[in-house]
Amino acid sequence: MESQGGDHQVNTDMNIWEVNTWQSGTASLGIHHSLTENQDISFSFDYLRYDNDNPSSYHNTTREDGAEDIILVSKVTPISFRVASFDYINMLLPGFTMEAGGKVTLSRFTNTVRVEQPLSDDTGLNAATLDENIFAGYGSFQWELLMGWQMRGGLRYEHTDSYLTSPSEGVLVDRKFGNLFPNLTVTRAFGITSKAQLAYSRRITRPTFNDMAPFVFYIGPTTFVSGNLSLRPSVTDAVEASLQWGDLWLAVRYNNVSDEIAQFQPFYDQEQGALVIHSDNMTISRAIGVSVSTPWRPWSWWEAQIDASVYRHWYEIDYVGRTVRRNMNRVEVTMTNIYLLPSDFSIELSGTYQSTMPMGLSHSDRVRNSTLALRSRWERVRSL
Repeated sequence: MESQGGDHQVNTDMNIWEVNTWQSGTASLGIHHSLTENQDISFSFDYLRYDNDNPSSYHNTTREDGAEDIILVSKVTPISFRVASFDYINMLLPGFTMEAGGKVTLSRFTNTVRVEQPLSDDTGLNAATLDENIFAGYGSFQWELLMGWQMRGGLRYEHTDSYLTSPSEGVLVDRKFGNLFPNLTVTRAFGITSKAQLAYSRRITRPTFNDMAPFVFYIGPTTFVSGNLSLRPSVTDAVEASLQWGDLWLAVRYNNVSDEIAQFQPFYDQEQGALVIHSDNMTISRAIGVSVSTPWRPWSWWEAQIDASVYRHWYEIDYVGRTVRRNMNRVEVTMTNIYLLPSDFSIELSGTYQSTMPMGLSHSDRVRNSTLALRSRWERVRSL
């Protein structure tokens, strides 16, 4: 293994031992009541609890001089969610339905990391607690118009409070912000099996606790993976036009994402003299794509389903004081074949191809896989 540190290179052998144990529990309560024939209300409450115990150890041996270093890491992370929601539905007119409601999500995680180096008698402790509260309200409608037209739309507002603290460093993150999320879909039906649709939506993707938690996973003496406390949520504006004509489905979509979260981005920490890999926000991320899906039946004993998509990506990300601009084409193809055999047997052969996918400063490798299965249908007939 080669690790870069400043202007020098270190060659090491590393043995890694890790255990990652998750335990979880959930509890739910739901109440539904019909006020009138056209009006319903409902209330739900959910509690979710996760406990993560993730100890690990790293044994480094430098090839040049045989020097050894042992790092012991213990990481304990309890995570809890409390979610309450209220919904009201009213069919005001035949073909016109209105909905309104609210939702409160209270979440907390505490991450405690202890790092020991027995050979040098060094010990470090890092603890952090994130409290994130999300308050949301929404209104929506569905309208069945004449001549096969249908319209669905709504507006949701979310207010978020994020508060991250550490006993040693005090307040690390204190964010309060609100977002509006409109959506509108217009559909025109042409008979039973065909329709055209135009849709716009805005959605938010929040950093996961693992993206932000100050954990450490060592790759080498001067290279490690960690969380990023400064991550921001990403907001996506999406427009899609689609056409379904019988079994054929065709769609064109455009996405514009602000602060898209890219995982495994490199960052050189001058103070520590180490390469840190963590999730980071991209400045600009746009994509346009075309998708098609259709069945295909060459013979009576051969059924196939083909799904294909082509995308063009543009994005920018800041790195060490400069802006990196990249663009990339991406292709995804999935094909499933079913070969019908006698006696209710069949063979299913499916394959997927995905070209390189952008990931901020880097990109993922191509993905190719295939699956072969033999299936049989058994029918049990019982007569009295």
